[in-house]
Amino acid sequence: MFKKNIVIAGLSAALAAALFMPFLRPSAFKIGLAAETRYAAEIVMQDGAQPYRTFSEALSAWESGGALRLLRAARTETLKISGEKTLDLNGFSLTGDGGGPVIELLPGSALTVRGEGTLTGGKAKRGGGIYAESAKLFLEGGCVCGNEATEGGGIYLSRSEFSMKNGAVVEGNSADYGGGIYLFESEASLSGARVSLNQSIFNGGGFYLWGEDRGARLELSEGAVVEKNAAQGYGGGVAVWTRGSAVIGEGAVLRENRAISGGGGLFLHGKTENTKGAEAMVERGAEICRNMTDGTGGGVNVIFGGVLSMTGGEVYGNTAEIGGGIAVSVSGFAKFGGDCLIRDNKTRNGKESGVFSEQEEQIEICAGFSGALGLSMSRAGTIGKIFTLTAAGLSADEGNMELAVRGDDLLYREKRTEETGSGEGEDLSGGAGDAGGGQQNGNAAIGDVNASSREGERAIAIMIVIAAAAAVAFIAAGFIARVFRKKHSDD
Repeated sequence: MFKKNIVIAGLSAALAAALFMPFLRPSAFKIGLAAETRYAAEIVMQDGAQPYRTFSEALSAWESGGALRLLRAARTETLKISGEKTLDLNGFSLTGDGGGPVIELLPGSALTVRGEGTLTGGKAKRGGGIYAESAKLFLEGGCVCGNEATEGGGIYLSRSEFSMKNGAVVEGNSADYGGGIYLFESEASLSGARVSLNQSIFNGGGFYLWGEDRGARLELSEGAVVEKNAAQGYGGGVAVWTRGSAVIGEGAVLRENRAISGGGGLFLHGKTENTKGAEAMVERGAEICRNMTDGTGGGVNVIFGGVLSMTGGEVYGNTAEIGGGIAVSVSGFAKFGGDCLIRDNKTRNGKESGVFSEQEEQIEICAGFSGALGLSMSRAGTIGKIFTLTAAGLSADEGNMELAVRGDDLLYREKRTEETGSGEGEDLSGGAGDAGGGQQNGNAAIGDVNASSREGERAIAIMIVIAAAAAVAFIAAGFIARVFRKKHSDD
């Protein structure tokens, strides 16, 4: 009887498995099978795949041009790459032993990483997850996460080429500089990829760019997201130093990053005070939003020869102690053109703060500007140059201040009443809400206001009055003379 019950129970279990098997998730079923496989990895060539029982055996057979595919989680010492190779994580993790990068690309090599899975557990001076020297790295999937380094917690690239796409992620790494990715004189492009939740002790929570002999360049395009990274120094999302440059293109987003000292979303620091460098271009369709700093420039901070150019895009919802949206600090420079929009940015005390300029002559409103932004400066003066046909879309953030134009100078000054006059420039009234009204919405057309001409007009008026008075006096004198002659003749 007991044996009969066992048989019945076994048959019942088999029947249940057969009935529910179609409803099991393929990924779960795959992981279950892979966990029990006798093989650690396989090498995939054009003519087929060869499985290997141990990961080290698979590494020994990994020839140039072949793809190494994980069949279960693996642990490794630093994996050194030469030639051209492909690593397919295949849903598993490749974990370093903490004695260096998980992967090191040797000069002249090229590595493509694809498939779901993780590269984790690395700890190094440079590039906790991946270190590349004069090489090419393509992340087409997977996550570089949980790694540590002095420079480049997730990835460090020196004079290399790098791209991320297809949902690849760099997340949860930490470093002194470049918590997520450090670019030293390297070029990187991201589309459809994410860099998030990384942190740096000093600068560049998500990215840190440095260029000396040649520049470092970062391009973010459609679907590239840099979010929730943190820096205790500057550049919560992206920090660009010396000869580095960044392009925040259409569909790219820098959001919810934080820096203690400045540049919650983006920080630009040139090479010297008098030499422009550390450039960034923000294009139409890009967003820099909801970033924060305890210091200067919630969205963007530009300093020491750095140059920010906006031809479009939005900067909104950012917060800082000074310069909620954009802060142009000592020797920095910012240019605004196209339909760029800076809105709803605040200082920590809740005051509206779009673009703050610390010194004079740091702002340029380019020809063709059609956007909207509020401006403020640490004191009254010439905030910069203006070359647009109308002043629509410009306003002063401070209620007691206004903008005015004198030639191609854009003035930031205390508001003037009709009684006090406005002899130093043409008033720009209206505001950021109407970007194209010109004279009709109170925004004056841009033109040279010549104060000396007004003085000439006053002089002419005075001369007319004097001439009129002289004529009256002459007529009166003639009349008196006639009266006197008539009286004398009568006598």
